[in-house]
Amino acid sequence: MAVEKTISYPGCLLPQGVTITRTLGITPDAYTLRFVPQAAPIARRGLLQVTCGTVIVRIPDCVVASLRVGRGEQGRFMEATLLDGRWEWRYGQISGSYNVPDPDGRFRRERTPQQLAELCLRAMGVTDFDVSKLPNDDRPRVEWDYDLPARQLEQL
Repeated sequence: MAVEKTISYPGCLLPQGVTITRTLGITPDAYTLRFVPQAAPIARRGLLQVTCGTVIVRIPDCVVASLRVGRGEQGRFMEATLLDGRWEWRYGQISGSYNVPDPDGRFRRERTPQQLAELCLRAMGVTDFDVSKLPNDDRPRVEWDYDLPARQLEQL
């Protein structure tokens, strides 16, 4: 029995398939969407949805990173490389000095790793997150001066 597969992206009239390149950390996943050539442009940003049987995968806030026309065994095709919402993480800035030790052994502006991660995520524009599983015992010293919050989060 064949499983029904469907792909949708705003403005894409006849999608043929999608190839997914998964990544970890702050680098966005890439989705190569192949479709029949069309005159109308696809949306610059949108929701990519892939349905396979009863499984539905929704990838919101995708952006078109590149678009190309090619020729294959079945004729001409178009391909759009879409990036997931992490593409926005290459923007923003964060500043602050935390967990600076005093001579008496205390910290100035003490923050836990979870609190530091929250600061970074908020600076990245992320609103729905859970940092409760991050280790929270250390007090890493951080000196942020208009730094990229995603990079600082990755270093935490």
